[in-house]
Amino acid sequence: MVKRSRGVFLHLEISSKCTLKCPLCPRTQHPGKFAVTELSLDLLEKALGARLPYTCILLCGDHGDPIYHSRFHEVLQLIKRYYPNTKIEIATNGSFRSQEWWTRTAEILEKHDQVTFGIDGLKHTNSIYRVGADWDSIIKGICTLKEYGVASVRWQWILFKYNEDQIKEGVQWARKLGVDTFELRKSFRPTDDPRLQPSKSLESAQKEALCEN
Repeated sequence: MVKRSRGVFLHLEISSKCTLKCPLCPRTQHPGKFAVTELSLDLLEKALGARLPYTCILLCGDHGDPIYHSRFHEVLQLIKRYYPNTKIEIATNGSFRSQEWWTRTAEILEKHDQVTFGIDGLKHTNSIYRVGADWDSIIKGICTLKEYGVASVRWQWILFKYNEDQIKEGVQWARKLGVDTFELRKSFRPTDDPRLQPSKSLESAQKEALCEN
């Protein structure tokens, strides 16, 4: 449980599964040291049964991606049963799920919920950091959620050297797709890789991205 200025957040790590091999992720840096597993519905129900006054329940994996939980939709339904009026935030790379899967997700989510897609570049550059990401299925997921028109969609772009001159085009892509929010942020993980060390500050990159948009 995390207290923030916007309220009390419950951060649930429901799965350590992930399809990517991001170079700064501990799963990539220390292969074999993290078990590939997921939380059971019974354990989640016990945690949610406390019915504490959460303002947001965050499904975000530091060492995995929540959408690869084998019973993901049942997890969402369980949260809705115990916290029908609480915002659900899902953070994901968004790869390799079908249109039908995203439609089912959209059917469970509501107006106050949000799905954040971590996309750090364009079609031919996103996988420089998000190694193994599948652009077409990511875009399909965004489009399906927007067509359904319930939960909001956020595009989160981590600033790296290789993508710092593509941000403006990324903003244009987000608008074309109908994305509700485009968020530019810095990586909190240190690196010596020159491709990942931005030459621009976050502030200057933000100003350039918004200029003439």
